[in-house]
Amino acid sequence: MTASVRWLRFVGLMFLVIAPGCSPDGPKLTPVTGKVSVNGKPAAAALLFLHRKGKSDISEPTPYATADADGAFQVVWQPGVRGALPGEYVVTVTWPDMTKEPDGNGARPDLLRGAFDKIPASTLKATVHAERTELAPLELTLTAVQAAKPVVKDRNNK
Repeated sequence: MTASVRWLRFVGLMFLVIAPGCSPDGPKLTPVTGKVSVNGKPAAAALLFLHRKGKSDISEPTPYATADADGAFQVVWQPGVRGALPGEYVVTVTWPDMTKEPDGNGARPDLLRGAFDKIPASTLKATVHAERTELAPLELTLTAVQAAKPVVKDRNNK
């Protein structure tokens, strides 16, 4: 067998091994957009996470979004990949105080005081359809009691 035939077989074998990993047949994601506001004002820099109901694969990413200055957001499946799987979701939201310095873990105090950051307690729901989905506006209300709750910056209360 000549060197060129061996080379062609090698290249063909490598194609068969590598090609399946390069397949564009990943999950069928739907573009998802929306807006978030707090007490009627855009929640710029709010972080939203969409937790799919019935998710059975723990390696499945949790879609997320960051609101822009107008409170608008686009859901991201993972960095560089937009969208989410069709289905029912519970939405959690934190709103980092960008005027404060990050703590030792890189986190900033939550302006929502944890009112919307727990899956079991969240009343925020979303449905992602098989086609492009514009979520109903998420209009959050922070009560005076929630706003007065002390912010814990880190485990040491610093």
